[in-house]
Amino acid sequence: MLGIVHSRLSSCSSLLLLLLGLGLLQPAVVQAAAVNFSFTGTVNVADVGNAFGLNVSDIVTLTGTFDDSYYSGVGGGSVSFAQGTGNTLVVTLGSAVLNQTMDRDYAITNYPLIGLCDGSLEAFDMLTEAGTNGAPFDFDSMASFFQITDGTGNRVAGTWTTITCLPEPGSGLLMGSALVLCALFRRRRNG
Repeated sequence: MLGIVHSRLSSCSSLLLLLLGLGLLQPAVVQAAAVNFSFTGTVNVADVGNAFGLNVSDIVTLTGTFDDSYYSGVGGGSVSFAQGTGNTLVVTLGSAVLNQTMDRDYAITNYPLIGLCDGSLEAFDMLTEAGTNGAPFDFDSMASFFQITDGTGNRVAGTWTTITCLPEPGSGLLMGSALVLCALFRRRRNG
């Protein structure tokens, strides 16, 4: 009985070693992976008649993708969305939408950026000025607070409250495929 179990484990191990040899799986080696993230925020102040259609207690979102090659999820760190990083973000504020290229300093600094600590949101820093880099209105997010103003001077302000980070499906798909192949290989040897 022990010989059969050892034989089955050995077959599965052989397949995993083959995948490792082909470079399909890389244990103990940190590889860059795209991480999808989503922040939600809550509106705390909303001037009546603001152009964004936002009211107190409305939810706003910040979504995007970043390369995690330099952020392990442990401790503090920041992720830049500046030109050349390949990282993307979209801020949805009621009827208005911003992206990373609209940041005032997008082409010349590390902004916009998010600060994370142990996988939790610590800060989101972005500054837009109406008419600069295609920004349709003024937006300022610093740390966990944000503020937007429309062209008539109406203001909306709030706080970022939660963050969700998920690896892109490709990473999980690769590991899942290896496990399925292992199971099929074992079944084939038994049948």
